[in-house]
Amino acid sequence: MPFPSLRHTTKAASNNISLLRRYISTHELSHNWYKPKTQTHVAPIVILHGLFGSKQNWRSLSKSLSNRLGTDVIPVDLRNHGESFHHPVHDYPAMAADLNEFLRSHQLDNVNLIGHSMGGKVAMHYALSHPERLDHLIVVDMSPTNRNLTSEFGSYIKAMHQVEKANVKNQSEADKILAESINSLPIRQFILTNLKKAPGESIMKFRINLQALEQSLEKLWEFPYEGTGKTYDGPALFIAGARAGYITQSTHPVIKTYFPNAEITSLDTGHWVHSEKPDDFVSLVTSFLTTGQH
Repeated sequence: MPFPSLRHTTKAASNNISLLRRYISTHELSHNWYKPKTQTHVAPIVILHGLFGSKQNWRSLSKSLSNRLGTDVIPVDLRNHGESFHHPVHDYPAMAADLNEFLRSHQLDNVNLIGHSMGGKVAMHYALSHPERLDHLIVVDMSPTNRNLTSEFGSYIKAMHQVEKANVKNQSEADKILAESINSLPIRQFILTNLKKAPGESIMKFRINLQALEQSLEKLWEFPYEGTGKTYDGPALFIAGARAGYITQSTHPVIKTYFPNAEITSLDTGHWVHSEKPDDFVSLVTSFLTTGQH
């Protein structure tokens, strides 16, 4: 069998590079990038949303943090959420790998990482696997424990499937269907932030990957580093929603096991700490990132 010509070899290599570029571009985490009016020494902040969330949930807070701290603030859409790519695998190692590639590709070698809920577990996972890239870690209402909420969140996904089967054309139609199984208006409103019309379409669909999330729910309640002995010894702040129950006195020793220098505080809120008390949240983050205290 003859060897390929240099022209053919070069063409093949070019095609491979093209495919790689296309893969990287389609697997790039969608993000917003807020720049301050005046830059300070504070490291850039990367924000990771929770399950069913998106970077848009953090828009106003990102602007506030950017101007208050004088640094770039970058909320991202995690895989299967917002405007990021869909993929059948949805677990913490995969999401942490996505984050690592995002930071590498944007030359973000030293960042402050904020993660809420599911994003908080991604942030914890990343801190334990890539501590050299973090300046500070902030986890919002999540602890490194196994707490299975598959039934509750599975019911939300089931309700979203019902909405899609009904071929709704507006959010009020969708809300009526969600209300049959979800009593909480704030939760329904949060879920409905994901309901969109595709360009040129009249039917609304959820932009989150319902199938992948449904199949991955059991994995999302796990903490993969249990029993490894790994720790993140950098500065960490855990902010609990006092009425949510994700961070309690019983979880403090577990937090300290993985994050020995962690400070743990709380605000009188439910699970969405940052949206329920945004001013208090921004003050806590600002104080921690500038003085090391909350």
